Amino acid sequence: MRPDMALIDRSPGLTRVALVAEGVVWEVHLFPDHLPLPGDLWLGRLKARVPGTAAAFIDLGSGPDAFLPAEDMPGGLPPEGTAVLVEIAQAKRPGKGPKVTGAVSLGGHLLVYTPLRAGVSLSSRLTHKAERKRLQAWAEGAVGEGEGVVLRTAAFQVPEADLDAALAD
Repeated sequence: MRPDMALIDRSPGLTRVALVAEGVVWEVHLFPDHLPLPGDLWLGRLKARVPGTAAAFIDLGSGPDAFLPAEDMPGGLPPEGTAVLVEIAQAKRPGKGPKVTGAVSLGGHLLVYTPLRAGVSLSSRLTHKAERKRLQAWAEGAVGEGEGVVLRTAAFQVPEADLDAALAD
């Protein structure tokens, strides 16, 4: 079962994320506010578009605003004030906030799920042709339209049931 909705609640010091599948809460995650680190997912709000460029500043709730290039936001930049789920691409630097992307990815030991980027990719270290073909076929059937997956080297000879479980997690 794959979640079909994420409910996100932010309060000072804590963000709560509930993943819902078929109307039932499937998982709950609690994220205390901290410095944004690469790979972290944050719910922010589009604060302002950057004049003269195709980019925007995202208010993450604490610290300096994050920078979001338009090409890193699937579907383009939403209107100002819109809540956006972003992934930290680059940590904050002196005098600058973090750089973020709207093309979030959820990584695991066997694969990386990209819910907003379509396509299937396999690790270049997966060189066995028959195994590449099997993994490619599994991945194409496992993800929905507009979704993507990157299969890591660790996916070599892993049964499809285990890959299904990794994708569902």
